[in-house]
Amino acid sequence: MLTVCEVYCAAEEKMNRHLDQYGILQVEITVDNTVITKQYDKIAFSLHPDKNSLPGAEGALKLVSEAYKILCDRTK
Repeated sequence: MLTVCEVYCAAEEKMNRHLDQYGILQVEITVDNTVITKQYDKIAFSLHPDKNSLPGAEGALKLVSEAYKILCDRTK
């Protein structure tokens, strides 16, 4: 349940009026793509519908997936 809340809280925080993708993935802005991928895998696993039936988990997983896609694209 904590991960669901953390993702939504991070999504509410904005950096220059944009979602804080680093906050959603709970990583520092200085990390590389390897760390981003490891953290995404960890959070996505805990939010996956097969593992987490809490209300909001599916939406949190979508936020995490979007953040991962954006950050991985930026690090190329």
